[in-house]
Amino acid sequence: MGVKCAVIAPSLIPKRPGDQVKTDRRDAEQLARLFRAGELTPIYVPGREDEALRELVRARESAKEDAHRARQRILKFLLRHQIEPPVTIKRRWTKKYRAWLGQLTFPYEPMQVAFSELLHALDEIEQRMGRLERALVEQASSSPVRNRKSVDLIKALVKEDA
Repeated sequence: MGVKCAVIAPSLIPKRPGDQVKTDRRDAEQLARLFRAGELTPIYVPGREDEALRELVRARESAKEDAHRARQRILKFLLRHQIEPPVTIKRRWTKKYRAWLGQLTFPYEPMQVAFSELLHALDEIEQRMGRLERALVEQASSSPVRNRKSVDLIKALVKEDA
């Protein structure tokens, strides 16, 4: 039909102080005047492809939170058993720290199994994060994303956590 339509966020509609009379007719006339004058800023409504990309970002964020929780479980396990890393290891979760975790042995088999499962769970989560990050970078590089800034932001987020 050729009718121009735009979605406008209510917070972006200019309002005059003291303009308290609210009726549908007055509001419609005011919106029409503002729209014709070009004073309304339309918002972007994401399409299905954009929403699919958002789902991928959400999945990665969820995996990141899961990894944090898994690390916390390992730290709490070590704390409960008063196990501290050697003084040569300055920072947690480095390759050196992870190697030390992998070499830990416990006097009782149930403790060893429980700790091994905690480490295994963290490894699985980190592998999932890696797959999601690769998919994000691939999508950001190949899909016709409208906003190049978004692509750069996605790539920066993935590199930041690596």
